[in-house]
Amino acid sequence: MKLKLLNSFLNKCGFELNRTLKPKDRLVKNVFNKNGTHRRVLISYITDPFTSGIKFSHSIYTECYTAAQVFDSLGYIVDVANYHDATLEINFSKYSIVYGQGYPLEKAFYAPNVEQLLKISYGTGTSLFYFFKVSGQVVYDFYHKHGLWLPESARMHFNFWPMQFTCPDALVVLSNQYCEQTYLDINPKLKSFHLNAFYFDEYDIDLNKKDFSKTKQHFLWFGSNGLLYKGLGIAIDIASKRKDIVLHICGARKEDVKFWQHYKQIVDKCDNIIDHGFVDIKTEDFKRLMDSCCFVLFPSTSEGGAVASINVMANGGLIPIISRGTCLDVEEFGYIFDEISEEQINLKIDKALMLSEEQLKAKSILTKKTVRKDYQLASYQQNLQNIITTIVKEHTIMIK
Repeated sequence: MKLKLLNSFLNKCGFELNRTLKPKDRLVKNVFNKNGTHRRVLISYITDPFTSGIKFSHSIYTECYTAAQVFDSLGYIVDVANYHDATLEINFSKYSIVYGQGYPLEKAFYAPNVEQLLKISYGTGTSLFYFFKVSGQVVYDFYHKHGLWLPESARMHFNFWPMQFTCPDALVVLSNQYCEQTYLDINPKLKSFHLNAFYFDEYDIDLNKKDFSKTKQHFLWFGSNGLLYKGLGIAIDIASKRKDIVLHICGARKEDVKFWQHYKQIVDKCDNIIDHGFVDIKTEDFKRLMDSCCFVLFPSTSEGGAVASINVMANGGLIPIISRGTCLDVEEFGYIFDEISEEQINLKIDKALMLSEEQLKAKSILTKKTVRKDYQLASYQQNLQNIITTIVKEHTIMIK
């Protein structure tokens, strides 16, 4: 019970205590039951897809399984470990490649056979150097604005794996060039690749039937934990001072206690702020939100892939008003602000509200069409296949 309480407390603060895992779940060997004496790869990510199946609550399950499929197709036996497992003992002499992130990958840099190991880092967000800088800044700014200290709401954590972010043999970044650059700013010599994330296709809305005269004032914040870090605080601050917009909040779990102690009284007083709690994208509630909202407002300090925003753009055609740190290229059909401030965000909102219903419809159609084209799961799978194949082939040539 004490361990469970401690784990709960640390998770709220953004820290991760090593979870109690069954021995078979700590290192899942030969996930595809491949016969023969093939070379082996260790994926340092999550074992869940191979022990309990793929879930669609987060893209991480599909990402991990896709990587395993790629290495399997290249002829490797695939073992998988959990990235947060700090105490797992690994015999690296069995492996030719270590791929992913977290403790097992970090340990590979200190393995006796480190020179022979191909170490591929998979970055699912900006560089941790960048992440800590912007996360600390948002905590600092919030404190000086509201007099409340909320590091637990900024997803700050102790896990910092410097070798895999500064000197892997190759780096694969789940996001755009802006996100990739946060790694290259630390080490410009890195061999790096980036690829788009993907959406889950749940609701192919007919935008020709959407009533933009009714939806144009409705903005959706769609996110998860780390509410200050993901910009919910400033979104509420803005909506509470405006009567010309309605802010819908989805996914903001109440475990972020201090955040909600501050904002609950504000939300309760504002008829134009609606908290829907967690909304599963497979439900009718999600479809109703796609029908009733026009924009996705997401002032996040730092993302990688921003799958939540991609989902509402692809499924509902919601026009993005997002921060540069969200790491999505939406200039063609949306609005990006470089500075996360009420002034800058309000300017983008004002500009969006000036559009006619016909212009909103055109932007929404372009949003949905572009995101569905550029962020397909099949494209992600093929791009990851091409990237990993290239990395492995170049490494094989180099060591011969």
